[in-house]
Amino acid sequence: MNHQEPPASLVSRRTVVTAAAWSVPVVALATAAPSAAASGGDPTFVAVPAFGTDTSQMFGVLATNLPAAPASGEGNYIGVLIDFCLPEGLRVTSVATTGWAFTNSDEVGYAGGDAFVYNTDAITAGTTVEIDVAIGKDPTLGNLDGTLGADISIGTTGFFTGVEWTYVYGTPTGTPLPNCSSSGRG
Repeated sequence: MNHQEPPASLVSRRTVVTAAAWSVPVVALATAAPSAAASGGDPTFVAVPAFGTDTSQMFGVLATNLPAAPASGEGNYIGVLIDFCLPEGLRVTSVATTGWAFTNSDEVGYAGGDAFVYNTDAITAGTTVEIDVAIGKDPTLGNLDGTLGADISIGTTGFFTGVEWTYVYGTPTGTPLPNCSSSGRG
């Protein structure tokens, strides 16, 4: 009988079996994560530091573990609602995230007040999304700085929380404007 040794460059059966045994738990973990997020637990909302120019800043909110939520429409906020409390001189100018829209309480000027950012597409349970909102400064004003707050609610669950950012349009001067959202009032 002619017996040949396998070439040294071939992978042994033991190496393949060992690798397969270690890869199974990794695959199980990777597939369990989305179902765990969808199964419950509170959503989280984290403010992403603002960035931009002296006239327009981008304010982000990283939302994780969102529950299933229906699409909202202007004035019918039944999904996720981010209620920015804007001081005089600021207004939301756009939302850069697909599936989200906004409405300013002051439709044409920079009078401040509430600006509502809401989901226009239904949300699947366990979703993670960064919602990026551009907020412009009245071009007739000089420097502006302070703390900006937003109250976040999910209409289908009663969930409520707040986030806040510090911002600077130009060079900080004078007294910073306060956060007027519920989360800023304490």
